[in-house]
Amino acid sequence: MTSSPLRYLKLILLGILLLTTLQPGRTHAYTRPPAPPLPGCTTLFAYDGETALGGNNEDFNNPLTRIWFIPASPGRFGRVYFGYDDFLPQGGLNDQGLFFDGLALPYKAMPVTSQRPHFPGGDLALFDEILSRSANVQDVIDITGRWNRLGGEFGQNLFGDRFGDSVIIDGDTILRKQGDFQLATNFRLVDQPNPPYPQGEERYGTLSDMLSRADHFSVELFRQALDAAHAEGDYPTLYSQVYELKTGLIHLYLYHDFEHEVVLNLAEELAKGPHMISIASLFPGKHDLDPWAARQEAQWKADSEKSINTSLRPESQSWMSGVHSAARDRTRFGGYLPGKRPALHTETQRASHRAVSGSARHRVPSLFQWHGPDPDLRAQSVGPANGSAGNVQLRSLRNRRAS
Repeated sequence: MTSSPLRYLKLILLGILLLTTLQPGRTHAYTRPPAPPLPGCTTLFAYDGETALGGNNEDFNNPLTRIWFIPASPGRFGRVYFGYDDFLPQGGLNDQGLFFDGLALPYKAMPVTSQRPHFPGGDLALFDEILSRSANVQDVIDITGRWNRLGGEFGQNLFGDRFGDSVIIDGDTILRKQGDFQLATNFRLVDQPNPPYPQGEERYGTLSDMLSRADHFSVELFRQALDAAHAEGDYPTLYSQVYELKTGLIHLYLYHDFEHEVVLNLAEELAKGPHMISIASLFPGKHDLDPWAARQEAQWKADSEKSINTSLRPESQSWMSGVHSAARDRTRFGGYLPGKRPALHTETQRASHRAVSGSARHRVPSLFQWHGPDPDLRAQSVGPANGSAGNVQLRSLRNRRAS
């Protein structure tokens, strides 16, 4: 029997979702990656004995926000991720009622964690391992305790479950919830657990006061708390979520507008199969986002055009193209050249991916390493795949375009 085109489309989409989720960040090819910007995100969890809620404000400067759903498979829970058009998860929820979100921090070494082995597939694959196999916070702690987490040098993650437990994982430090709630912003609580909090982190104290005064926790209280903590300016709050962890309902808000919400049911979305959604498409009347988004994209375009070496002839770069397979005894491609970024002519850029490391908005490939646990996984190289100065792109992503 001939399969329908829709079935093929679903299979292809599932492959893209899994591969983008398993794409690792940079690995141990270098010891200290460059520090990222520190937009002011906010993540919170609360449990009053009956209601378990998670919440998040995602503050950044990329309006191309996305949601992608990955249904359950043997041995793995269904899950949803939130992020941007580069499909690197910023936060998410699984069908067991476990959520997480990450927050950027200044660099801090991890002398204990860095001695552990790297997870096969890389650091982002480890995150998917956590969300797809953890039913509660203790599972998260058990999994993360076995592996090196290179990204932990520059950030912390708050996990919370439907049973009322939560934890902040900050490098070598594990901070379990004390009391009814737990908060995280962009400073290390292990270094400054009590007020006064660092400059720019006043929202931590504001939310702590709001939650401390509450006799019970509700979606409405979390909506008010996220509104009180929202950011504007260079790094505005692009989207916000309130997770009902016992029911799988997700209350979603766009561009710090907390008067209009969209409610997603995780179980219903997972039943549709693997799919992606542009967050902005769920809010068709949100016109105040459009001018800001247009300015951002215009700036990215200008920056990208400046980086293009127009003296290069497209045909001169043909040596960079090719399809390669990972050998069973050598599943590492690529490399990292500190401070260097190739700039290709427009025709060549169309064959490249949105950069995994570096700015995800420039279609100028940056260099990274990929560790693939599947020896038969094919990849398209846009650089020499010799393990020293290459850049590898998963082939199924070759012609991916933002929806």
